[in-house]
Amino acid sequence: MDFENKISELLKEKSLIMGVGNTLCGDDGFGPQLIAELKPTLGKRAIDGSIAPENWAGYILKIAPKNLIIADAVTFEGEPGEIGVFSAEDMLEGLPATHGPGMGLLFDYLMKQLPSLRIIILAVNPVRTGLGNPLSPEIKKSMKYISKKIINLLDKD
Repeated sequence: MDFENKISELLKEKSLIMGVGNTLCGDDGFGPQLIAELKPTLGKRAIDGSIAPENWAGYILKIAPKNLIIADAVTFEGEPGEIGVFSAEDMLEGLPATHGPGMGLLFDYLMKQLPSLRIIILAVNPVRTGLGNPLSPEIKKSMKYISKKIINLLDKD
């Protein structure tokens, strides 16, 4: 399923979007920077997990969303800046991310606590993630596209 259809489906239900990444490391900052753009529209439904998304586990459990959408830079087969939508299972089965095993532990914990929770990874294929780099033009373009689509989908409600 393509990005727009999948996100449209998810946003119809109680959803949280959490950006994950380090804004000091180039394209790894995609998640937090997307949240900064979405926060004025989404309010408490948009959270910046930054480099410690596990710190938000209590908040996520309190809100008990139907869907948790994780915005993150993830290396997958595709063009730089390409948008991908993956399941938590894809990540747990070895889809490479710019984060270590902590994400898998967080996913496992949340799914045990909220058995009906669906975790979706909204990924962009990074160009560069080195310390001190800015977002690449490809990721900036993808981020603007995603932000605009999500805001437009919410405005239709």
